[in-house]
Amino acid sequence: ALMPLNWLTEAFKWRLLIAHLQTLNIWQSIKSVLAGLAVSMLTPNRVGDFAGRIALLKPENRTAGAMSAFVGGYAQMLAIAVLGVAAFGFRPALPDFLAVAAGHHALTMSVLLVFVAVLSGFYFAAKLMAARFRFSRWLWFESFIGAAGLHSNSQLAAAFGLSVCRSLIF
Repeated sequence: ALMPLNWLTEAFKWRLLIAHLQTLNIWQSIKSVLAGLAVSMLTPNRVGDFAGRIALLKPENRTAGAMSAFVGGYAQMLAIAVLGVAAFGFRPALPDFLAVAAGHHALTMSVLLVFVAVLSGFYFAAKLMAARFRFSRWLWFESFIGAAGLHSNSQLAAAFGLSVCRSLIF
């Protein structure tokens, strides 16, 4: 029953992330997200999501749109990581397969918090990193940094907030 709300939230996030490239109304954004979903069902590891989403963009905006889709996916992954660490921190009893982590709860939480801080730094400090560092050995990472650098911090924060909303809806 909440699936339409989940995809509507994703459509708002997609619309926000490509606003600097092309203006879409909410129906165009929903069609784009659903096209990405349909294509991703036919490809391994949701690779087709990018292709489906950018198919409805103008041809000159498709490359940058694919990178914006990547930024949206990273925002979703970051939201899941943040909520997962929060859940781990507030869970009083852990299952047996996490017994090692349970015995060292403070250490495990410290490691997880550092991990989330690093992921957040990559996401929110993309413009700073793009200006200061060259990642020529990791071209995919340099492409992500460049794409994330096209978005303002308020856009990135809004995309992250919508990603958290999607995770909570799920």
